[in-house]
Formats: sequence, structure tokens, C-alpha cells
Amino acid sequence: MNTVWKIAPGERAWVWDECREGKCITINWLNDKNCAAFATKDEIRRALIKAKQGKGGGGANSIWQFCREIQQGNVVIANEGLSRVVGIGLVRSGYLPPDDARSPRKNLDYHCHARLVDWFIDKPIDFSSRIFNQPTVQRVAPAIVSRIIKAYSREYPELRETLEDLFKQRLGPASDESSVESAYVAPDGDRRETAWQQIKKRRGQPQFRDALLRRYERCCLVTGCELVDVLEAAHIDPYRGEGSNHTGNGLLLRADIHTLFDLDLLGIEPDSLRVELHPDIAKEYGAVVGNTLCCVENRRPLQEALKRRYRLFQKRKEWPA
Repeated sequence: MNTVWKIAPGERAWVWDECREGKCITINWLNDKNCAAFATKDEIRRALIKAKQGKGGGGANSIWQFCREIQQGNVVIANEGLSRVVGIGLVRSGYLPPDDARSPRKNLDYHCHARLVDWFIDKPIDFSSRIFNQPTVQRVAPAIVSRIIKAYSREYPELRETLEDLFKQRLGPASDESSVESAYVAPDGDRRETAWQQIKKRRGQPQFRDALLRRYERCCLVTGCELVDVLEAAHIDPYRGEGSNHTGNGLLLRADIHTLFDLDLLGIEPDSLRVELHPDIAKEYGAVVGNTLCCVENRRPLQEALKRRYRLFQKRKEWPA
């Protein structure tokens, strides 16, 4: 099982919305310090005492874990107080100190130490655990993880597979080439059916995808690509059950464009339907900038959904891809 940490995004999770939108998790102790410069927990403890922050023991441990022990690809659980989980995601960066340009620092007082995170689960559940009364950062035992999976699965059955993928590290970052070579073992049996199922899953639920193929005339709305085998069903507002599969909440996109849209690296201006890009990918995908969605007037995507998604894209443009 993947290594799992719990992190409280502010007391009572009061900066959770900013962390979710900024795709990050943050702590704010020793605001102006690059905590990677501390060689031991004792150095952190002394710095906390000197700053009169009164977090000598648990605070020093939390900072050390946040900066030194959490690894890219680990799972983080965002908790609110003693009895609530608000989100679960994967760490996508190393420690980002206060002066790192990649850090989403909307407010230096509360976002001065950061790690970028992809939040795969952003629905809350009631979940009581003594570990949530521990210091801000704490490793989570497998038994607690199993209970969290069960709690989410009861309330949101559609999320069970995503949860299992997260905790088993099937959604983790790619390993470097040398580790892939050393770890490779030839698979038993014929896995082509499994691969085909994975392709179908990426394309989207069959009925939803088929409806979008009809609505948008079997054509990628951004590129005009008509190769049906690489066209996928993308949700504008994230999937929250069958109600999300309204065709107005869907876009038919080529596979790579779908990925960019899901990562909020590609945005669609809701009034003009004009395509915009994060500056860091403009070189590779500049040809689509300024395109308008290839759809007839009476089959436009829902404007309110596009507005909500466009706001996320605009926030995402503030940070590197």
C-alpha cells in the first residue's frame, strides 16, 4: 500500500477551499524560513521556540515530515477537526519553500510552505479518528486507511475504484527509467482484454460517450479530429454520479486534449467558447489557441458549467504546469 499522511489544511480546514483550487497542501509555521535548510528536528524546535510559536514538540515533527519525509506519489488525506475528511490526493512535488515561484502563495501567512497535490477526491465524509487530534502532519496506519475507504464507499460507491487506485499507488507518478527496468516482470497470461477495458474507462462511460458522439457529430470540439477511436468523453463539472452525465456537461475531446482539460491546462472561455492554454504548454499546443469549439449554436455545452471550470483554469494559470 502507498504511504499515507493526514494533513490538516488549517484549523477546522479553513484554507481547504484554497488548497483544493490551488492543487496544493500547505503549512504556515516558521513563515519566512526555508525549512529544507534545517538539518535536524531539534533545529526546527529551537527556531519555533525562538519565534515564540509554542509548537516545539509536535510542530517540529510536522514541519520535518512535511519537508523531509513526505514523498512525491504519497497519498495525503485532508482532515477537518476530529471527525471529518474533506479530501484525498496524491503529492505531485517536493517541498516548495516560501521563495519558490511554483508555490501557490495567495497569502504568505497561510501558504508559505507548500507541496503540489492532485486532489482526486474532494467530497467530505464524517469520520472520527484519534489521529486527527495529532499534530498537523501524521502518518496514517493501514487500518485507518481501510476504514476511510469503507466510509467513502458507503457514501459514494462510485468512488471506490478511485480510492483503491490511490492507496495502491496505481495513480502515482511515473518511475524513472532505471527503476522501471529493474522492477519489470513479464506478466502472466493475455492482458489485452484488461488493456481494452482501461481504454474504454478512459474514454468515458459508454452511454455518455455515445451521446456526446451524436451531439458533437463524432468530432473533437477543440482540434476537429474525427478519428473516433481516440475521442473521449470529458466532464466539465467533475463526475459526481449519474446526474453528471448530462450531455450539456460533456465535451468530446481527443485523448491528449482531454488530459490537458482535466489538468486545467486548457480552458474554454464560456461566452465565446474560445480555447486558451496555460503558458507552459503553448509551445507544444499553440495551434489550438484561439480555436472556438466546433459545435452548432443549439448544442453548446452548458454555460454555467463552463464558467465554473474556466475559473479553475484561470487560477491554474498562476502556477507552473
